[in-house]
Amino acid sequence: MKNLLKTGYFLFLLLFVSSCAQLNKLDLAQRSFSEGATIENNAQMLQQLTAVSPEAYYKIAYASVQESLKKSGKLKEDGLLGNAYTLKSLCEWKLGKYDLASDNAKIALTYLVDKNNPNALLTRDGAVMKSMDALINLEQLNALVFDSLNKKEVIDSVIFKQFFNTQLWGNRVEKKGELRQSFEAINSVLTQVPRRHEVRNYLVMSMLTGMKNWGDALHYLNNNLKKLEGAEKEVMKAYYNKENDIFEKEKKVLLRQFSKLLVEGKESQVYKYWAYMLGA
Repeated sequence: MKNLLKTGYFLFLLLFVSSCAQLNKLDLAQRSFSEGATIENNAQMLQQLTAVSPEAYYKIAYASVQESLKKSGKLKEDGLLGNAYTLKSLCEWKLGKYDLASDNAKIALTYLVDKNNPNALLTRDGAVMKSMDALINLEQLNALVFDSLNKKEVIDSVIFKQFFNTQLWGNRVEKKGELRQSFEAINSVLTQVPRRHEVRNYLVMSMLTGMKNWGDALHYLNNNLKKLEGAEKEVMKAYYNKENDIFEKEKKVLLRQFSKLLVEGKESQVYKYWAYMLGA
């Protein structure tokens, strides 16, 4: 599980260490964000409780990075303005300020991407910022699945179909769902990331989190199915089987993609963790 910890949050822990030591406010922001990410990771992956919430550290980081941006000229001179906007976007993302996170990710990219060569390989910061809208969608999906589909009362099949079509994989012919669009956006970013860059692991694990939410939605659909009877139950069962077949196919594709990133492949503990979480 320690390997999972290292792989899961290396991005947040190491994002700015090498570049911010000379600027106090930005350095404080980076260290605070890293501390918050460590606490959040330990709580989620290692089930460790703490008296201080990660949000408290994210707020400190956010206030500090905003202070640092008051001297944007100095940051630009030192080649750190893109990094500062990256950290600002990350803080906003973790604090649920999604519109601001999206806006500042786009600002960060204006300093992180070579305008003369838009298809050049991305830095770690650039890859995460280019994926920010997809990461936001995947994070919001977690609450959306639970709030919309985890009900004691029977949910009409129309509601499930609308949710699966708009929020998950979607209708293959007419329209792609938000989950599928997010996966495609991240995979597009991955084509611009160096082959062995660690940020690949983080971005693919973000997709695995989305896949877990998709699996949860199917679980709620199956629970709803058990409450039905007769013809209505048969219709819902057929729909569940169709959606589950798509899920199983895409799950295998994504797990295979993830295993190829890991030195130990399918024998890696982090791979086994995600395979277990997805019921593989």
